[in-house]
Amino acid sequence: MAARRASRTCLEEVRVRDLALLEGVDVTLAPGLNVLSGETGEGKSLLLTAIQLLLGARARKGLVRSGCDEAIIEGRFRIAPGHLVGVTDLVDETADEVCLRRVVTTEGQSRAYLDGGLCPVGMLGRIGEHLVDVHGQRHSLLRAADQRAVLDRFGETEAGGTETAAARWAELWGALTEVRERRARLEEDEAGRLERLDYLRFQIRELDEAAPQVGEESELETRVRRLEAGSELDSVLGDAASTLSDRDEALGETCARLARRLLDTGAADSGDLAAIAERLQSLGIEAEDLGRECGSQRDLVDRDPAALDRAEMRLNLLRHLARRHRTEPDALADRLQALKAEAAEHGGEGDPSDELRVRERSLLRDLTEAGRTLWEARRVASRKLERALRPALKELRMERARLRVRVAPDEWPARFDVDGASADGPGPVSFLVAANPGEPEQPLEQVASGGETARILLALKGALAGAHRIPLLIFDEIDAGVGGRVGVAFGRRIAHIARHHQVLVVTHLPQVAAFAERHLLVRKEVKRGRTRTQVVVLEDTAREAELAAMLGGAGDGAAADRAAREQARALIQEAAS
Repeated sequence: MAARRASRTCLEEVRVRDLALLEGVDVTLAPGLNVLSGETGEGKSLLLTAIQLLLGARARKGLVRSGCDEAIIEGRFRIAPGHLVGVTDLVDETADEVCLRRVVTTEGQSRAYLDGGLCPVGMLGRIGEHLVDVHGQRHSLLRAADQRAVLDRFGETEAGGTETAAARWAELWGALTEVRERRARLEEDEAGRLERLDYLRFQIRELDEAAPQVGEESELETRVRRLEAGSELDSVLGDAASTLSDRDEALGETCARLARRLLDTGAADSGDLAAIAERLQSLGIEAEDLGRECGSQRDLVDRDPAALDRAEMRLNLLRHLARRHRTEPDALADRLQALKAEAAEHGGEGDPSDELRVRERSLLRDLTEAGRTLWEARRVASRKLERALRPALKELRMERARLRVRVAPDEWPARFDVDGASADGPGPVSFLVAANPGEPEQPLEQVASGGETARILLALKGALAGAHRIPLLIFDEIDAGVGGRVGVAFGRRIAHIARHHQVLVVTHLPQVAAFAERHLLVRKEVKRGRTRTQVVVLEDTAREAELAAMLGGAGDGAAADRAAREQARALIQEAAS
């Protein structure tokens, strides 16, 4: 037992400086059961506040001791091999201890340190989740999620396979959720794809009907200009043709005749006159050719007013399409080919979500099978847990109480509806209690009596001690409302838990304090006009005296004090037996 306890994770030391009345407190804890006692208002809650700050709790104004600038809390944990593996890269997984430090200012601001290095405050909380679990009379086992989690841990330890089945369910549930989300996105995308394809087809049809050609805009612009100037062109070209070649006195004929006359004089055989004659002949030929060309162009002039309307409409259509497609008219043909290519990509055969539907059906089958496996494992674990709780409840004088762990559904359905399940399993887990015969079962969180709640929760903790993975359990007056007759049993159950965990319990019950491996007394003192809280380790006679005081014997006379001392010694002997 000693070797096993030496190798487990525990909080070895807490140092507090200038936290309210805790001026300078160093506390060394035993690996087993540590008891914290003291009168109300002496400062027990301050020490718990210090530990919670060390584990990432939110800081606030008013925590720093008057006259000081900051409060400092330090904690040193011995770490069992592998306990913090995967928690954070900031922790050396091979280290055998971790040191946490929190500094709080008067303004409620704070800094956090891990092994001497600055770290986010949230990192302390992340590490703390793996190190310490704080329980009051209304603690985490009253939450449905925690009830389910502890049942699975108990089932994995005592029955086997519960956490494995829960992990398999969670894995499949996550996969199903992802597939459904992807399919929803694809179906949304598919609607968009079809809408886009429909628009593409409209654009293609529009451009196909227009059949734009490269260079067509320029040709149309020229044609429109000619059509707009049709009558004037007819007149000008006609006059030009007539002047140049069509009549007897045309320029071409005149130049030819003058050239012949010049040559006929005989003086133009050579020299400048010969050159003039040659140029007159050439001019005549050019005039004849130009006149015929003007005549040909005149024949091409469209004198139909409707042709102008058609050309303008075509030109306007091309420019309208170019604006719609944000391009130039000459690029419309290329745009048409690009639209056809995109439409081919969007118009593939088959629904892209078909594969996901097949995967979803497969996951639903696997989930149904995994759900039944988990449900059956939890049912087995629930019966084992109920049996494990009976002797604990009997020891705590609740032998007539009935605690049932309900695993829903009560019967596995012929057709399982996964939509009625959750990521936590096919149905909820709840702890139901009937504290007295004839009373109906109620959810654990609705049990009215504080003493009954404390005993039930302690019984649960005892049954789950081997399954609970957090090394340090802190019980903050969980025994409130518990009478002296149950106190010894209460202490014995806490001592049982301390076989598996380090325990720090704040108590007013001497019957619980008697089981302490280390008894810490919190008390105030006034020194140089300032009040401060001390935490001292009680040994032997000092411990007997504190237990006697807790029994109510101190200060009631010598006889009463002796009786209380004897009773205190008896409690210590009974706890040790």
